[in-house]
Amino acid sequence: RLCKTLQSDFYREKTDAYCLDTAAKLYPLVMGRYASSIFRLSVWLKEDVSPQLLQCAFNRVRPRFPSFSVVLKKGVFWHYLDGYNGHCSVVRDSDVPCCQIRLSAAGSVPMRVVFYKNRIGVEFFHALTDGTGALIFLKTLLGEYLRLCGENVVYDNGVLDPCAPVQACELADGFAQIKSLEKGGGMEERPALQIEGGLSFRRARAYHFVCGAEKLKERAKACGITVTALLIGYIARASFPFTKEKGKIRFQIPVNVRKFYGLQTCTNCAMFACIELEKIGEKQANQGGNEEDVYGEIERQLKEKTSKSATERGVVKAVNLVRRLRRVPLFFKRPAAKLYNAAVTKNAFTHILSNLGVARLPEAMAKHIDMLDFIIGAPSKNSGYFSCITFGDKAVLSYTTSNKRSDFEEKLLQILESDGISVTVYGGKNYEN
Repeated sequence: RLCKTLQSDFYREKTDAYCLDTAAKLYPLVMGRYASSIFRLSVWLKEDVSPQLLQCAFNRVRPRFPSFSVVLKKGVFWHYLDGYNGHCSVVRDSDVPCCQIRLSAAGSVPMRVVFYKNRIGVEFFHALTDGTGALIFLKTLLGEYLRLCGENVVYDNGVLDPCAPVQACELADGFAQIKSLEKGGGMEERPALQIEGGLSFRRARAYHFVCGAEKLKERAKACGITVTALLIGYIARASFPFTKEKGKIRFQIPVNVRKFYGLQTCTNCAMFACIELEKIGEKQANQGGNEEDVYGEIERQLKEKTSKSATERGVVKAVNLVRRLRRVPLFFKRPAAKLYNAAVTKNAFTHILSNLGVARLPEAMAKHIDMLDFIIGAPSKNSGYFSCITFGDKAVLSYTTSNKRSDFEEKLLQILESDGISVTVYGGKNYEN
């Protein structure tokens, strides 16, 4: 009865509006045809999806996440999110992942739920949430879908009860809750080496490198590093042959700020670290000693730059920047942000690697799942975006690119397999296969 009441209130009247959180204010400023800032999380079931039950589950879950049922609008100084209670349809996945969402269209919600055969995916414009918030939504949607299929669902491990009231902490701006004495600081945006090759905006490619999770852990442990450091090392070694002779390979690594402060927000709450590596020759990169040096340097930088103090300095810098710009009209901010993004930020990194780590589900739900994947929309440059999520015995490293050449991903596959990591590859030119 409570669930019916909450849902009827949600769909009868929706007048709430939400400020963009501190970490999200940049995304609408730089969005465009080739800078859509959309990402996807998907779950692969062991049986085909019922579109009708998925639509019903989506309808029942939406009231639990009111800050996702919104439309993006322009204010005087910032964009904001206006509540939307109109119908949102689940759609069959028929294109490459993370296609642009026309946010200017009337009633265009900056998220979508898609399905294809046994796969359920949720796509978000990054101004709504980050990977952690999206994973909570996907788990809750999956829980309600399986409940409608007859499963006895336990609300645990990040699976929320759709009938429960929305908590204020879930809608809070995480950065605004952090009180710090640290001075602002963070990444310096210098030009990084880029993967060579021409761009193809017509048909971006997406790959899933499905690896054995235990084998990755064993290999990382043997090297005395984390799995994230190991993946960065693999990607860096694959990049060396396809970049210019001099310069640095730079990785942007998102850091979940929630873990340092016990935050429960479903909004954006991530800061970024930068890992830099001097380029070395392909022959040197494949020699044992140099390989160990590369992994050791990556691990050292990860410990230093993803620590609580380093992350907090980045948060303070972001909060101070937003505070200084709060009285600058939006029609000045947006062109300035786009110009800065195109001239500086766009080429500041060779790759992005976002690792969501191990996803856990209640046993009653887990038995229905084959694997999860996480994709960041393809960039408007030669280099690519990497993302990783692990469930059960499968670690899925995903890669999106707009580069016409496929030499780099073939080299990455070769390096993984030569290191004893068995890999199954999904995707490529035709993602549906």
